[in-house]
Amino acid sequence: MTMLWENFKMALVSLGNAKLRSLLTMLGIIIGVAAVVSILAIGQGVEQAVQTQITGVVNANAIAITSGKLTKGASGASSSLGASTLTSTDVTALGKLDHVSAVAPISLVSGIMANGSTQSNGALLLATTPDFAKTQTLNFDSGTFLTTADNGKNDVVLGGQAKQDLFGSTNAVGHTVTIRGLKFTVIGTLKTSDSSASSLTGSNFDNAAYLPFDTAKVFTGGASPQILRILVQTDSTANVNSVAGAAKGALLGGHGGQEDFTVLTQKDILSTVDTILNLLTTFIVAIASIS
Repeated sequence: MTMLWENFKMALVSLGNAKLRSLLTMLGIIIGVAAVVSILAIGQGVEQAVQTQITGVVNANAIAITSGKLTKGASGASSSLGASTLTSTDVTALGKLDHVSAVAPISLVSGIMANGSTQSNGALLLATTPDFAKTQTLNFDSGTFLTTADNGKNDVVLGGQAKQDLFGSTNAVGHTVTIRGLKFTVIGTLKTSDSSASSLTGSNFDNAAYLPFDTAKVFTGGASPQILRILVQTDSTANVNSVAGAAKGALLGGHGGQEDFTVLTQKDILSTVDTILNLLTTFIVAIASIS
């Protein structure tokens, strides 16, 4: 005990003899700790913001099936390359599962959308069915989404940015746009969203246009358009996991036991985002600690 006290007094004497050096050392420790704490706080804030973006856009009851087998943390972009493994038969099979209230295929249509000489550059042209609206949180500025009555018709629903690019502040409902030389009547427009993309659909709502699924056949020579994703809506969040498992089983049966697809839930997306953000935060904290 005496030795401990003597060591303590010697430390105080040393600090007193080198006040400036001691002050700078303490200041460095304080700044380092403050930097690490700030980085952790910012990381948690970003994580919460991203989670809010995802949960605000993607319906918690929704499940997405993408073409190709994706590993955890992989981007969905790779599933868009090459021929899709998803078919209309898959859509029918998924619709027969218990606790499924809606199934919507999504196909990507190539082409440029225009209003006269004004073009919506980079707009995504997505062919889907009325059930799509049940799997997503869509806020309308005017008009409505696609209905069964629109099947085979040249009707279109515009995202907020696409509508702004083509019509500005003018109400677009009732007006026409052209896609690959064909005229389409605007039946609805969405409000501009704070969330730029849906993690399950992979599409940007603001810069998208939605066509009836059957109408897209006019661009494929009468053949069914290639399905990029299939969205499944469950009757409650409590049944999401069981439906996801049943969906995997049903698709394996239709694909000869080959898992050339991926079943994703909102929870899967959030888990991947959390993993990525945690790794980035740890990396930045490590750099701050070294410096």
